[in-house]
Amino acid sequence: MNDYQSNITNCPSDNPFGGTNVVRKQRINLNEKVRTNKFNDDIFIKQLIKRDVGMKNTPTRCNTMNIYRKVKIVSKKKLKGKHVEYFKFPFNTNIKNDSSDLYSLIYMEWLIAITSAFKNYRNRNEEFYIKFLDKLLIFSTDLYCSSACKEILDQLEIQYVDENSLLKVTGVGISLMYDYVINYELKPKDRMPFILSRHKFTNAISYESRFTESLMVRDRGVLKCYYVIEGYLYGCDFAEYFKEDVAVEF
Repeated sequence: MNDYQSNITNCPSDNPFGGTNVVRKQRINLNEKVRTNKFNDDIFIKQLIKRDVGMKNTPTRCNTMNIYRKVKIVSKKKLKGKHVEYFKFPFNTNIKNDSSDLYSLIYMEWLIAITSAFKNYRNRNEEFYIKFLDKLLIFSTDLYCSSACKEILDQLEIQYVDENSLLKVTGVGISLMYDYVINYELKPKDRMPFILSRHKFTNAISYESRFTESLMVRDRGVLKCYYVIEGYLYGCDFAEYFKEDVAVEF
């Protein structure tokens, strides 16, 4: 079940920045930064310029319906930055089940957090998202699941509709899927499901996304601006930027 991959967690193959981050296996260390592969800024810009000259058609874009750690943007025009306040738990997407006392403590707090987020969703229609193993669950007007959830939905006999590469679940199926997640027994080295929302919930860590202009380049007299959005974010909240050339990090 856990070997399935989501169709919406990767950029299309014709995007030169389609590769995702590879997170090395490690024990939980609150003082250690998460290791991720980083895009080289010079290569990023040179590849975009090369593609910009060689391609006549508009390139396919990365999917906005996903959780990203960082988004890099190159644009021919000046972009107005924006900042979005988010609430998350745990503090990053790399908390693995190592059977330690610390993991058990964080997991108990995670149960409180996800229960609160789901209660707020039910009572106040407060949208939230869960990165569950290689899957994504979007608790919005209805529940939208990545295609990797198909086997789970079939196993639980939950009815769904294929809608724009996502699986739409309504009614009691939403609660059944939620119950599956909170009762799922994580295997050793599985990552704890990551909760993200624009609405406050119990145990949530509050932060604001950061939008910065990093550098500028010229290509045949055309000025191009380079921007970076950092902080775990939901792509749809920054959909206007995904119309430009982007590279993402998970």
